[in-house]
Amino acid sequence: MAQSKSSDFYPDLTGIITERIILFFVEMNKYANFPLRVGLKYNRKMQKNTPDLQTPDLLLRAWKPEDTQALFTILQEPGILKYYPPTTFDLPKTNKYIDHQLNHWSKYGFGHWAVVLPENGQLIGWNGLEFLSELEEVEIAYLLKKQFQGRGFATQIANAALQFGFEVIGLPSIIGLVHPDNTPSIHVLHKCGFVFSEKIALWGIYLDRYCITKETYHLKHGPIFTDVK
Repeated sequence: MAQSKSSDFYPDLTGIITERIILFFVEMNKYANFPLRVGLKYNRKMQKNTPDLQTPDLLLRAWKPEDTQALFTILQEPGILKYYPPTTFDLPKTNKYIDHQLNHWSKYGFGHWAVVLPENGQLIGWNGLEFLSELEEVEIAYLLKKQFQGRGFATQIANAALQFGFEVIGLPSIIGLVHPDNTPSIHVLHKCGFVFSEKIALWGIYLDRYCITKETYHLKHGPIFTDVK
């Protein structure tokens, strides 16, 4: 779903981010910009440990403090949080979300990106991965401004996050949590290869839990790293 809600404390992910993956990151630091697959580029220019990802239509970049007002405006759109755990966002809470994501990237090497239009830098939403202490699993999350929904963008950025999670971070599996009435979000998960696993009660609401493994992702999308240079 489009919002992750985890506590401020996160246990060590030693079992997920292994020494080999860390060394892999160091080796990749030699490259400024290289293609992962057609239409997706990985940029090693980092801001608070957040790499840029370029998809065919969108740019996933690090959050900046000055994004607060633009994100706050998006979160005030009527119905945009309809399928989320009951919550509202004021400016301080919006800023806290951005600070949390920057800290999450610094600690784990993954988190949420700011999703922007590459041609003008307009912020249109968020997308990425977050460790949920409640489940001890990593969840994919995405949210887009209403005018950019229904255009295939959510599937595009979700696949970018999955590719990063499996091939760069080395995660064995990723889950998706979605309200059972949120048909568009469920459709995105299906297109990415997620499979329904169970219904759970979390954060005061009932959610459908979907899951995809690295092996399943490879079967659906094929080899990832090609033409590294």
